Amino acid sequence: MSLAASRSPSLSAKPLKWWPLALWSAVMAVVVVWSAMTVLRDRDTFMAQAAFRTQSMADIAAEQVLRTVEGADMALHAARIQFRSIGDWSVLANDRTSWQILHDYGKALSAVPILYMVDQAGIIRLHGQSFPFRPISIAEREYFKLHRASTLDQAEISAPVIGAVTGNQVIIISRRLSNPDGGFAGVAGATLRVDAFQPFFQTLSLGDGSIVNLQRGDGVILARHPFLEGAVGSKVDNSKIFPAISEGGVNGAAVTTSPLDGVTRVTAFRRLERYGLVLIAAVPVDSVLGEWRRQTVRLAGMVGAGIVSLTALFVMLLRRYHNEVAARAELKNSEATLSRAQSVAHIGSWQVELPTDQVRWSEETYHIFGLSPGIPVSFAKVMEMIHPDDRDRVREEMNALRNGGAFEVEHRIIANGGEVKWVTARAQLTTSETGEPQEILGTVQDITEKMRAETAIREHQALLLEVQSVANLGYYDYDMRADRWRSSPILDEIFGIGPDYLRSGQGWLDLVAPEMKAELAAYLAEIQAGDHDFDKAYAIVRQSDSTLRWVAGLGRIERDAGGKPVRMVGTIRDITEQRCAEQELRDKAAELERSNTELEQFAYVASHDLREPLRMVSSYVDLLARRYNDRLDDDAREFIAFAKDGATRMDRLILDLLEYSRIGRITRPMLPVALGPVVERALRALSVKIEESGAEIATPPEVLPTVLGDGEELMRLFQNLIGNAIKYRSPERKPVITIEAENTGKEWIITVVDNGIGIEPKYYDRVFLIFQRLHRRGEFEGTGIGLAVCKKIVEHHGGRIWVTSTPGEGTRFSVTLPPIGQV
Repeated sequence: MSLAASRSPSLSAKPLKWWPLALWSAVMAVVVVWSAMTVLRDRDTFMAQAAFRTQSMADIAAEQVLRTVEGADMALHAARIQFRSIGDWSVLANDRTSWQILHDYGKALSAVPILYMVDQAGIIRLHGQSFPFRPISIAEREYFKLHRASTLDQAEISAPVIGAVTGNQVIIISRRLSNPDGGFAGVAGATLRVDAFQPFFQTLSLGDGSIVNLQRGDGVILARHPFLEGAVGSKVDNSKIFPAISEGGVNGAAVTTSPLDGVTRVTAFRRLERYGLVLIAAVPVDSVLGEWRRQTVRLAGMVGAGIVSLTALFVMLLRRYHNEVAARAELKNSEATLSRAQSVAHIGSWQVELPTDQVRWSEETYHIFGLSPGIPVSFAKVMEMIHPDDRDRVREEMNALRNGGAFEVEHRIIANGGEVKWVTARAQLTTSETGEPQEILGTVQDITEKMRAETAIREHQALLLEVQSVANLGYYDYDMRADRWRSSPILDEIFGIGPDYLRSGQGWLDLVAPEMKAELAAYLAEIQAGDHDFDKAYAIVRQSDSTLRWVAGLGRIERDAGGKPVRMVGTIRDITEQRCAEQELRDKAAELERSNTELEQFAYVASHDLREPLRMVSSYVDLLARRYNDRLDDDAREFIAFAKDGATRMDRLILDLLEYSRIGRITRPMLPVALGPVVERALRALSVKIEESGAEIATPPEVLPTVLGDGEELMRLFQNLIGNAIKYRSPERKPVITIEAENTGKEWIITVVDNGIGIEPKYYDRVFLIFQRLHRRGEFEGTGIGLAVCKKIVEHHGGRIWVTSTPGEGTRFSVTLPPIGQV
């Protein structure tokens, strides 16, 4: 009895001594949670303010762009009204008064667009920049085709293009011209430089790293500030970057990552619905959150000081309050503090008095259930607010609690406003001295966001596994400090390893093909030293079946605060089939190159050596004709003429073959070549044929561009194409030959057009083969090698050649050549 009495104070004092430490831990947790919530709330505030600013800037910039575009569109309307009865385009093109009106319309607008009028054939007849204007065809422009194909009266805004006249990157605003009967009469267009909006965009002053850009509805960027190489004219997939734009929203804001520079920004947009344009303004998240980070540092300092102060306070209490009275006082104080902490942490408390079933809630519990504090709540009302699918389970757990079991349930409730929430309910039962159930004390915590996040994570993981399975892409996680890696099932299948395989650096090296082990061992050492990330294709011997496979490995190193590599995450992809296909292609390409080289050398040597005996035959035939001509009869003289003609044609064939074999063998540097002088040389070489045929060259050579090439080869190219057009002229009309030039931005397309006899479509490919003739030798002279030479010259310049023709009307031979600058 005395022993029990002596032990009683120590047994009761021990928990009283240490409970303040537990309370201190709880308070620290509450302070940390509160601090974190405050930081996150402040962050949301900064982001919301940034979204408001960017939306305001987008709205302002949108209004400016709308005024500019509307101005140009109004000018087009005015031009259409002014020239509604076009009549003869040729007369209009030479009417200076009409040109002055068009010129003044453009000058009157702030962005100074250049207005122009295009006839139904796609030829610019009146241009606000200069008068008179040399006609230029824009028939292949996208907006011209759209107006010609549609009768809708609406403005079209083109993607950025290189102006056919100015050579600048421009945006075209255009409208359809219609005849009185509604037929297509042409197009009225306005040209805006893509940098026309830059001065205003610069005044928005959104800060470093901010951008303002103008897009079409399909995502094509029309203008951007600040300038970024390659941005204007590129296309953004807004369905991935900013879905609200692709879904047709009028305005909105979101956090996006730019596909052009990879910067994450707070982005807002405003849609100009009338013209299908979208104005986007964005500021970098880093600059938005700069002040928030500084504020967070200050808050962390204050919280740290508070924690230190609170810790010192608890230490003092532990030393001072060592007896039972002080412990009880501390217990009451801790209970009050815990109650306040629960309020801060949004954890509600509840009580149920048994057997009356009277329910009492804390204020936070009312908030979770969406009720006003103080409203009487019964146990039956609580059960009604529990989701029907979870109600029976909660009843079962509550009955188990009353029988002495534990109560901790995650379930759904239907709050007063109809919102479905997830909560965690915990409770314990108190009994009287006689063991009768007396009261249930519990807590309830709103875990809706947690459950939604867990659901999203599970769905994302399932989708990720499905994508990896479809792509046959395995992944790994390498702990570089422990020298252990984890792998996905797809990676295990690629390596042919089981769950018991040693997943270490050496284990990976054991899978590498023997001939690459030394190289990969050194590569692994560099990875472990943190010299670089993993990016390499290598061969393995799959453990399960000992087959040789090729894989491509990627990995990104993660480092600690000191810069030391600690972890690498990456992927493995089986590329065996791709590797085999690439090797097969390389082998075939090498074999083809070797075969072509041998064939060209053979053709050159053979044709060169053949001329010597041929000249001897021709010389002796001439000698026979001169020496014995008076002794021979008519048949003999005819035979000698046949032999002489055959030798001449054979020599011509050999010369053509020599020319064909030399192309590409005599390498000269590719230099800027003006095509005008080149064509003039070709015309001088063909002057006799041009004079005999009466051919007319419709395009002056001085309008032709400068390209990158070999001047001698290009001269032969045009000599052959123009000579071909003269040779195959129609006997019914005078031959007219036109040379056209079009700049696509990436290459020049040069086309030689004639009005000759034409070519059947089935012969389009055959005409470029060596020694291929579509006519009998008596009809047209030649060896059939000219177009084959043209094809080889164009391919030597890295271009293409093709033909289109209408039999009986004419032929178009087109070639592509590399450009030097723009128009």
